[in-house]
Amino acid sequence: MGRRHERLSELFFREISFALKGINGLNSYGILTLTGVNLSSDIKDLDVYFSVLGTDNDKTESHKILIKSIRGIRQTLKKRLRLKIIPNINFKLDSTPDEASKIEKILNRLRDDDKKGANKK
Repeated sequence: MGRRHERLSELFFREISFALKGINGLNSYGILTLTGVNLSSDIKDLDVYFSVLGTDNDKTESHKILIKSIRGIRQTLKKRLRLKIIPNINFKLDSTPDEASKIEKILNRLRDDDKKGANKK
């Protein structure tokens, strides 16, 4: 995409991060982090990726709170930005941190097994 598209993606990321600071109870269910955004080419849809440090229930509850907050976030964006189009926001759970953690555990097990095997020889 073009430079304008990149700048808009960055702008939406920053502004949504700002808007989320005012949402009550958001960090009551684990620690929520925005990990990225994906703006459609027609600028009508925005996927916002997030991760939650906590249990599966924490992730579910945080997602529910985010979904309930979409209307307020869009209103905040309309007030703060001078754009003709404010995209529809879709929050999506980013599983990358969980996958990275699983891989790290596997690698640690393999290292431990190698150390045990080397000690037996």
